Amino acid sequence: MNSADGKKVTTFESAVLKKEEVAIALKIFRCLKFDIARDKVAKEVYGDKVPLFLAYDASGKLVEELHVPDYKCNSTALMGLLVKATRGHGKLPLKTFIKKYRDFLGDLDKLEGKKDVLTKKKQRLLGTPPAAAAAGKPAATAKPPAKPLSGRDQARLKGIEKEEADLAEQEKKLMAEEQQILADAKVYDPARPSEEDAKKAAAAAGGG
Repeated sequence: MNSADGKKVTTFESAVLKKEEVAIALKIFRCLKFDIARDKVAKEVYGDKVPLFLAYDASGKLVEELHVPDYKCNSTALMGLLVKATRGHGKLPLKTFIKKYRDFLGDLDKLEGKKDVLTKKKQRLLGTPPAAAAAGKPAATAKPPAKPLSGRDQARLKGIEKEEADLAEQEKKLMAEEQQILADAKVYDPARPSEEDAKKAAAAAGGG
């Protein structure tokens, strides 16, 4: 990209990431953004080809380039590029990964909804201020009820707290499932140094 193109760049990036399929697919790639604005050589080579996507496979081999003229988002072409880059890598085809990850997001959304319902139930029972409830503060910090809880309400509170504990366990399992889905589909080789690792190594070699 070329930051000299101003608002076109941010609008284009937002448009790309608004495409759910693309946003999910990019999770299994190590993504880097290069700005040619201050690089004379890069300007000469890529000046008339930005924005340009360069897709590499897990071995670091260039798979293909995709030029998107005039910053007009083309998610179909981009997905085609990503599919090519994933072939032969990972345990899951890209389309399968996207479906599994969408299922994960749906399950996570349902779980968050259940947590919200329990938070509101506890809020009504204990008189927790809405701001405290929204922040997930423990019952101990809640505004005490006007009178002690009845035996029935104490039983209700225990039931809510048990449901909260169950949901916390479900969330842990769900997060573990997400990591497994990502691990099964990732394209980049974790043994290859990241950009940050490369910078650290260069700094160490130069003594700076």
